[in-house]
Amino acid sequence: MTPEWNALICKFPKLLITDPDTIYYLTGCCTPGGSFAALVHSHPTTSLIVRDLESSNYTSMDDTAEMVQYSEEDPIALVARALGDGDDLQHFEIGFEAQSCRMTPLDGKTLMQKLPNSTFTDVSNEMKWMRATKTPDEVQCIRVAASHVTAAFEYALPHVRVGMTETELSGLFTLGKMRHGSEWTAYPEFVAFGANGCIGHHPASPSKTLQENEIVFVEIGACHKRYHASKMHAFYVGTPPPWFHRLEHCIRKAMRVAASVCKPGVCAKVVDKAMRDIITNAFSECDIVCPHAFRMLRRSGYSIGIGNATDWSDGVGRITPSSTEVLMEGMVLHLIPWIHVNGVGAMGFSDIVEVTSDGMISLFETPMEV
Repeated sequence: MTPEWNALICKFPKLLITDPDTIYYLTGCCTPGGSFAALVHSHPTTSLIVRDLESSNYTSMDDTAEMVQYSEEDPIALVARALGDGDDLQHFEIGFEAQSCRMTPLDGKTLMQKLPNSTFTDVSNEMKWMRATKTPDEVQCIRVAASHVTAAFEYALPHVRVGMTETELSGLFTLGKMRHGSEWTAYPEFVAFGANGCIGHHPASPSKTLQENEIVFVEIGACHKRYHASKMHAFYVGTPPPWFHRLEHCIRKAMRVAASVCKPGVCAKVVDKAMRDIITNAFSECDIVCPHAFRMLRRSGYSIGIGNATDWSDGVGRITPSSTEVLMEGMVLHLIPWIHVNGVGAMGFSDIVEVTSDGMISLFETPMEV
């Protein structure tokens, strides 16, 4: 367990952790199965309650927690028993993850009914920020994941051709990164031809084929020991018009400017504004005309790290126009100043960066300018 965990159990002698990303962070164990699991600390005992089918995925767990398996039993009853120590009438203050994707509102209501005299305090934010600053070992995991992303692009892009389907290109990206050693990722490959790029989190269609004079927009992620890296990229099939070159130039310029302001102690909205001003005013002092309306999406970055389906974001470190979150040394960010060109497609050239005392550094070995 981490020093942050030890500090938290001093504050809350009873803790209930149910988010799979947090459980992995604290135990080194996870499963792609969607069944309920809970890490329960009730001083001095820590228990991991898991479905029997999934228990084999937790064999690497150290001996700081006792495994409790369930099959037909109600796992919430087991959680209540572990938290209550057999006395449901005694008052306890319990720290729990109210924002967990695995504990339903019904689960929460049932648990509170079983422990009616207890006070439940949400510790979701503390757990997320605990994971937001990365150790050198964690950064190295993300760097390895970034190498898998690079391998995916190197394998897939030479095979792009007019007439192929989005799913065909998606499969090539998957093959490229898996051959290089990537694990399964929290998200599928996002591959979009033309106007499909304006569909949020578009996971590739078997019916859409690539045409001349279309934008190809992709976001490809890879994973190493559950730590993720991801990259957006866009290119034009055919001869790119001047407006495409101009927007690409401004997006890449925005990334370079972000590198100069993305430092510990800087408010996230300052980083967003630095990038957004460049992209929004791409054609203000330029003799190039853009025949299409475009807009930069509201979120331009976020903290990235451990990911189980369906997300690889830490849930904090959001870079938006209104975010008051402050960047910290050791955070790893996915910077995504991307745009939608109405009726035409999406454009984005993202990067995975570590926030250091001297600014941000890319975790990709070489920038991809293809």
